[in-house]
Amino acid sequence: ERGSLWKDSLFVLEKASLGLGSLRSGRIVDMASDALAGLPADQQQFIDSVDSLSAGYLNIDETFEESSSSSPAVSTPTYRGLLQEGLTQCEHRAQQDDRNPNIFVRVGHLNLLLEDYPRALSAYQRYLHDRKDQDTLSAAFLYGLSLVYFHFQSLEWSYTLFAYLLEKHPTFERRKDVVIRIGYVLKMAGDLLKSRQFLLEALQDPSKSHVDRSELLFHLAHLDEIAGDLTKAHGQYLELVRSTE
Repeated sequence: ERGSLWKDSLFVLEKASLGLGSLRSGRIVDMASDALAGLPADQQQFIDSVDSLSAGYLNIDETFEESSSSSPAVSTPTYRGLLQEGLTQCEHRAQQDDRNPNIFVRVGHLNLLLEDYPRALSAYQRYLHDRKDQDTLSAAFLYGLSLVYFHFQSLEWSYTLFAYLLEKHPTFERRKDVVIRIGYVLKMAGDLLKSRQFLLEALQDPSKSHVDRSELLFHLAHLDEIAGDLTKAHGQYLELVRSTE
């Protein structure tokens, strides 16, 4: 059963000035593809395909592997370079025509992947300010904004948005990552029991995650240590060390 913080947060979110309206699954169709028209087709396709769900899974310093360029004179870009190029073009498009607020969602996603969290937050908030009230918010948008709040350790808002995302999208593709982060938020907030519940749920979930099993086991052991059960924590730490040798 969810605690009062969960219920209170959902109430605040439902009534907040964000005006969250109805949500839909999947990734936002932001109509920003024409802002990337100057890129090669495969690179444009890559930029179009990434959003907040790529956070934690994309090594932006690796070389882009799908480049169609066969000329040795043309260097193969890194993912970071592609994201930056896509961001530059999207920002240029936004400056030319800011009547389509969805371009700011794309700007927010790209800044998030580039780990420029202040600019990501600014873009996401610009979208919330400019969008029409009847516009729906994608799960990818909510996830991206949640990750930004999580980065800044804004515990109440990150918890609220993560919880809302799970409530509305129980089959969300990154559900396990959301559950883990809620566990971390609750741990930082001092709610050790509920933190354990979420982390154990994640540990039992076979789905893909950016967090490996050993990290989850470490946090569970640390919860016991914080709670004062040093004997149990010591045993778990030892087991974790043996499992990683």
